[in-house]
Amino acid sequence: MPALRPNTPEALVVAIGDVRTDEAMFAATLAAGGVAVAVGDHDSRARLHVTGPADVRRLLEIIRQTSGTDRHGAHAHGRQQLNRPG
Repeated sequence: MPALRPNTPEALVVAIGDVRTDEAMFAATLAAGGVAVAVGDHDSRARLHVTGPADVRRLLEIIRQTSGTDRHGAHAHGRQQLNRPG
């Protein structure tokens, strides 16, 4: 698996997977300083574990809310600048 490098310094790499074949992705994500999340009850190098899809949705919503982006990925600060009367 190639090394992961975020495009911007504030980017957070998040890997979410539910099978053993996701372990290489988790390793690359953790090496990049990201967050690895295992779905289900199995041994994994992921540091976070959730039980199923509903928990994944909740986790992604928490990340979105704390990242300062809207649902479409636009940073709130940039959106305000774009909407400012010119």
